[in-house]
Amino acid sequence: MTYVGPYQGCGCGFNSSQFEWEGFADAADAMTLIDAMRDEEREEFLAQKHSRECLAALVSEALAHGKVDIYACWAGDESEPPDRIEHIGTDWLTKHLTPLLERVKYTVPG
Repeated sequence: MTYVGPYQGCGCGFNSSQFEWEGFADAADAMTLIDAMRDEEREEFLAQKHSRECLAALVSEALAHGKVDIYACWAGDESEPPDRIEHIGTDWLTKHLTPLLERVKYTVPG
């Protein structure tokens, strides 16, 4: 088992949910606004995007050894059962603005 976190050190930094709340469908859709964002919005969005790309690269490398499970939860809840299981590909992690929901186990086939 490996614990990973994005630039913030917690799973929140993988998510750009504020863009979903504003009606954007995916990361590519949100990128169309990059030049219209305030500096701090752009900086945070790009850090989140980079974190998702790094996670996807880590998962891609780990797939050489078999399937990969990702379980997003609060520290201390690792032994709690997931609310549901979803099967995804590595591209899911970079396409979605909020690829990791709390207490969901994501399985990437190897």
